[in-house]
Amino acid sequence: MSLKIAGRLFAGPFPLEKTVVRKNHDPAVFAIISREGKPWNPLFHILEVGETGPDGVTFEEHPASAQWRDMAAAAAGTVGVYLLSMARAEHGDDTRRQLAEDIRTRYSPPTGYVPITGM
Repeated sequence: MSLKIAGRLFAGPFPLEKTVVRKNHDPAVFAIISREGKPWNPLFHILEVGETGPDGVTFEEHPASAQWRDMAAAAAGTVGVYLLSMARAEHGDDTRRQLAEDIRTRYSPPTGYVPITGM
């Protein structure tokens, strides 16, 4: 399954405990999402948006991972990582940084929700 965020299709959800973007992988913009609500009417609560950077990221070791889990648990949700891979050859660091900032501005993590339409 995927999730459309700000008109872009993010792959996921991937488990927080097992998701790693290594430095030899393409950098990505990531969204930490808490899926809440009923299975037939889910809400996608956006907790964090960022970029993996040139050194990659191990989400389990991210300084905010415990906070993400706590926020999801408080809302009876499940936390997942969504990734938008952006190849180095096609997208520079500024492009990834700008996209992450645009998403933060649009959805105001950790209070915002991604509508089902993905817009």
